[in-house]
Amino acid sequence: MKRNTIEAIPAERYNRLIKRLGLSQNGTARFFDVSLNAARRYARGEVAIDPRTAMLLEIMVKHEIAPDEAVKLIRGGAMTADHYGRLIKRLGLSQRGAARFFGINDRTARHYSAGTAPVDRRTGMLLEAMVKHKIAPDDALRLIGVRPRAAAKAAVEATGYPTTAPRYYDYDEA
Repeated sequence: MKRNTIEAIPAERYNRLIKRLGLSQNGTARFFDVSLNAARRYARGEVAIDPRTAMLLEIMVKHEIAPDEAVKLIRGGAMTADHYGRLIKRLGLSQRGAARFFGINDRTARHYSAGTAPVDRRTGMLLEAMVKHKIAPDDALRLIGVRPRAAAKAAVEATGYPTTAPRYYDYDEA
């Protein structure tokens, strides 16, 4: 099944960010809690760099957050559903808005909120970093070159499928 994932940043930018953070491929795999093969596929550009990964790396570089500090933000790994809900509320996002912002399925966001699925590591670190450094969702999107209100329209134009295209907000553009 092909996922409807927009490529937030090209592989070259991803590799530069990883290098600036001082991560090796092994370190990248451990940091994102993925297999070494998956980390290599990201580095070679075989897998689209999703918005969560791109925003997290850009925020870490801009705010000089070391990888070990980012991991400490999630306090041991597992983020509870209540904590996830509080963080998205502090950022002014609804469940659906959070799903669109992260580029994930609405159902996945509902599972995060209900506690029936664990919040993945990238999402947890991104939320914690955004709240800690007071970064609004629009500003995080701008870091990866997305004009927030035009993101949904561009995605629909790129894919031709308005119901499956990634969107970031609950409201229509005026």
